[in-house]
This record gives sequence, C-alpha cells and structure tokens, in this order.
Amino acid sequence: MKTCIQTFEAGIKALLEFLNTIEQESELTRLLLQRQADLENQEKQLLSKIIEVGTNKKQYIYSVTIVSLYGLLEQFIDTLIKAFIERIATLVNSYDAMPEEIKKNHIILSIELVKTFKEDRYYSMPPKTVIANLHSCLSGDQNFRVNGAAFVLHRGNITLAKITEYLTNVGIQSHLRRVTSAGEFLSYFQKKEPERNMANITDQDCSTLLKPIDDLVERRNQVSHGVINIDNLESIELLKDRCRFVEVYGEALYNVILQEVLKTQIAKDTSIKKLDKPIHIYNNSIICFETIVNKPISINDILVAKTSNNSCPIFYSPIESLQINNAPLKTIPVNQKNTTQFAAKVSFKGKANYNYYLLEEGTI
Repeated sequence: MKTCIQTFEAGIKALLEFLNTIEQESELTRLLLQRQADLENQEKQLLSKIIEVGTNKKQYIYSVTIVSLYGLLEQFIDTLIKAFIERIATLVNSYDAMPEEIKKNHIILSIELVKTFKEDRYYSMPPKTVIANLHSCLSGDQNFRVNGAAFVLHRGNITLAKITEYLTNVGIQSHLRRVTSAGEFLSYFQKKEPERNMANITDQDCSTLLKPIDDLVERRNQVSHGVINIDNLESIELLKDRCRFVEVYGEALYNVILQEVLKTQIAKDTSIKKLDKPIHIYNNSIICFETIVNKPISINDILVAKTSNNSCPIFYSPIESLQINNAPLKTIPVNQKNTTQFAAKVSFKGKANYNYYLLEEGTI
C-alpha cells in the first residue's frame, strides 16, 4: 500500500515541477522583452515566435496538466483499492474471515471481470485466472487469492460517486465524511480557510469541499474530446493549486484506508500488544502507560489508538520520543517481572477513553 501513495506523490511532485519550469520560462521571456534592444536579430526572431504561440501554449499546458493529473488520480485509486484487498487477505487466516462486503461482492464483480476479457479491456484478466482465484476462495484454500481487479472495474470516469461505490464494495462507508475528517484534509483547510470550523460541517459541506475532484473529471473529459473553452483555461497558479488539492485528497483517502487496515490488524493479529488505559496524558500528545514489557518498545514503533468515532476510528503515529522518570530513552527494555511506567510522544491527540496498541516499526 505504501508504494501506491509514494508513486502518487512522486507524480504530483513531477507535475508541479513541470508547472514551476513553465513559470520560470515565462519570467525569462518577460525579462528578455524588457531588453530587446540588446538582443541579436536571431534572438529577437526567436522571442517573437515564442510570444506568438502564447495562447496555444497556454492551452497545451492546461491540457497536459489536467489529463496528467486525472491519470495520476485514477491510477492511484485503482492500485490503492487492489492493494487494500491484498493487504486484508494477508491479515486473515481464511477467506471466510474476510470483510463481509468483500465476500458479498466478490463473485458478482468477478463475473463482470471475466466479461472484460471478451471486451478486450486493457485491465482485463484471463478468465481462467479469475475462475482459479474464485475457486481458491470458495474451496477453503488457505492460500486464497481475491480478484482485486474486479473491485475497480471502470464503467466511466473516476468521479466521487464512483470512488464511493468502490469503497462501499470493500466495506468502507462514509467516504466523503471520512476524507474531510482526515488530518491531511483538516490541515489543508485550516491554512486555506482558517475561519471555517471543520468540526461542524454538514454532509452537503463535505460534497462541496470535494467538488474539485468532479470538476477535474469534467475538465479532463472536455480536453479529451477537444472541447476547450479558452475563457475557462486556468493560470499556472490555479493549476498548481489544483494539483495540491488532489494530492491532499489522495493522502487523506490513503489515511482512511490505512485506518481500515489497522482496524483489521489489531483485531486479527494476536501478536500485537494491547496496552492498558493511559495513566496520564500531557499536552494531548504525551501519553503515559503502565504495563508489562514483553518485548522492547522503541522510538519509531507505531502507537495505534482505537476510538469510538466512526468518522475517524483509528489514530496512529510513530513514537517520536520515549521517557521513563523524565529520562529520554531510545528503547524500553524487556521487564516481565514488574510493570514499567513510560511516556510516549506521538503526533495525534490522545484521549483517556481510547484503546491503545503497539505495532513494531515498519508494520505499516
């Protein structure tokens, strides 16, 4: 799963670098125009040609950005949903233990996947592979293989409604609400609209806030069909803002899906240590526990908090620092004879009524 978000973020970064380069070229052209008298004839001719294609160049930059950005989003959604299903499959010991929604939709969607082979779709799988995977699930094979590609079949564009459908089919509800409740999205809007109270937004507000995703889809369709209104072309700065918004949406969605993975992981993996309720919490993020330490606890291990909030059921963070009796430590050693009191600093706000779990570094 981590590869999905890394590839997505790298693509956004490359697109922003492209737009920054265009801005720098435009600034260079502007500076050269101010000193035309100092230029050679050939340089003046080249500069004139650059200026002449200004409008066409702007349209091309706009088209490339919109199509590329949509492509990055579509690829990210596809790979993330498939990676989520594959990750969940590794956390359970049988197909019967998979989430109910995945089991309920798997057969129907797999049949649709078989049909795509006849249609010669680019994402199709050979029918014998789809059927073999289904058989491994229904026959009780411990090495079962879910047809993850079946859950991201394309019937049109990747709109918010389509993404909601994908998520619902794998058991993840309240797509818009959960994305707008994620830390990445809250931080973005806190900077963008500091006067807005994100804690009190309605479902309609959630749809409005995420409208730029569907707007991107509409603009991509216009570009693909050659129907571009010159008056609707966006400036470089607006295109950069659009890239940043899509990136934040992707990061928030990744957070939501990772929360679902962690919910399954702490429920199914008996090797994960559940901690007792905190004995103290300082400054919201320094959480103190008393527990038997069966294996070492180190900085960068993951502290997971399970909440009762359906919009954000899981918080998680690498442990940033550890202390015992105010003395900083990199690792808390094993002590199976007596309980150990320690403090762990994390990036989220802890609460006394959360349930806490410890995962080893690199688990997520």
